[in-house]
Amino acid sequence: MSARLFRIRGEGNEVTAQHGVSGLRVEAWDIHGKIRDPLGVADTDTKGNFAISFDEAKFREFYPEIPPDVFFRVYQGETLRMSTENELLVNVGTDARVTIEVDLPTETVEGQDRITARQALRAADFVFRSDFRGVWKETTDKIGLATGFFRDMVKNTLTTMDIQPLRTSPQKTDQVVNRDVATAQENLKAQQIEVNQVMPYKPGLNAASLADLRTFPARLAPGQKVNLYEEQGVVRYYSIVTNPAGAESAAEVSRLSQEVDSVKARVDEVEQVKSQVEEVKTASATDRDTYAKEMADLKNQVAGIDDLKKEIAALKADSSKKDVIIKKLQDDIAASRRTT
Repeated sequence: MSARLFRIRGEGNEVTAQHGVSGLRVEAWDIHGKIRDPLGVADTDTKGNFAISFDEAKFREFYPEIPPDVFFRVYQGETLRMSTENELLVNVGTDARVTIEVDLPTETVEGQDRITARQALRAADFVFRSDFRGVWKETTDKIGLATGFFRDMVKNTLTTMDIQPLRTSPQKTDQVVNRDVATAQENLKAQQIEVNQVMPYKPGLNAASLADLRTFPARLAPGQKVNLYEEQGVVRYYSIVTNPAGAESAAEVSRLSQEVDSVKARVDEVEQVKSQVEEVKTASATDRDTYAKEMADLKNQVAGIDDLKKEIAALKADSSKKDVIIKKLQDDIAASRRTT
């Protein structure tokens, strides 16, 4: 008989704000006496919902006839935020629901103002000389152009539907951002995305930060490399590592070189085959001439045999005539002897 499947569905709410919290790791445990067995683990989604499934094999080893009594441990990153070990979910059925209230600490920013007068003047100069209105108009114009292009694209392709439907990236941003560095690296590794390096999170109004903002990815794909930016062990941002144009050119040159070598090898093979064909043709021509000469000799021999046959036939005919003449002479001699 197959084991029954149990499922616990629930939500993790923040106590003060009373809303779902995403990115929490919820662990379900079975407890009987001093024995605690792990049943399963799940992360809360963007609305704070989670679902944990397990079968009877998880808790039947020591108490085969007793339904599980379940408690939960809730982690934010690697920090244990709460445990319900003192408030068990008793005799859990095959489909159970639970709401977990999590008291999360309020984040506070401590430190001192490190902006110097020189930096303040530079910032003021940046604001004074920047054409924010022009940039805003250019941005809105681009958005309007993109919107019109997308509208026309949808209108012109609805009849054919020859494009693949849009899908969200399998790698969610909340699986990296606001996670501890180790968890973010594991999540990226599971999607075959390599972490190039981990750097401190220090954004500012400078060229490097603007370049990182430009490369902030809406979608990540397997095979890409990313840089992680951490603050106090937590990932705050990430950017795609782009290959320099020189590396792509070198890779293209290497690929073309390999293709040229392959073509050269094929040409050499063709030349060898052509040489072998010529040798066969020459041998065939020689054999054909030899055969024709032998046939001509044989025909001459056959013609000579026919001439000999004719000569033999003529000699036989002549011999027969001579035999008749000799016979007649013998008869004449015998007759003359009788008369005398």
